[in-house]
Amino acid sequence: MSSSHPIIIVTGANGGVGYGICQRLLINLCEDTAEDSLPQSLATPGDRIPCEFTASKGLTLIMACRSAERAVTAKENLLKHLDEHISKQKNNQSASINRMLEFRRNLKVDLLSLDLANTTKTFEFCEEVTHRYPYVSHAIFNAGYAPWIGINWPRAVLAVITDYMEAVTNGETFRTQKVGITSKEG
Repeated sequence: MSSSHPIIIVTGANGGVGYGICQRLLINLCEDTAEDSLPQSLATPGDRIPCEFTASKGLTLIMACRSAERAVTAKENLLKHLDEHISKQKNNQSASINRMLEFRRNLKVDLLSLDLANTTKTFEFCEEVTHRYPYVSHAIFNAGYAPWIGINWPRAVLAVITDYMEAVTNGETFRTQKVGITSKEG
């Protein structure tokens, strides 16, 4: 595989938003121009122009996950999803099928353990990435750790009424968090 292909880390990649990000990366990067990556006025079938920012030769996707078991299942499902997508394109006689097949041959999906609640494990993850990969082109930090213990409901209602978008995307003003938590390492 070329040394100029993307090497992308996605944290929390075995579920939810992280898994969805991985799905979109695989589908978008295997195509000349992914329909959902274009401005909508340009996204008409047949009028797509190959994008210079796609991975024409391959990709290394690093799925950084806390649960090894869930990560293995997620990886299997991602590869199955990509193979089904490519198979549909074969059946539709897509002009870019050779590129997709080359991308699939050169795709490498690695599973690395990352537990953000454990600083020792987080540093071990960083060391492993540094030793295994010549560079990282993109990092998508989806996972996080916060010891949330509840919701301040009066503040939540007020937040939704006064600034709905901020309330549903952030929630900082009404979530309650434990204070003075010390990690296992001290």
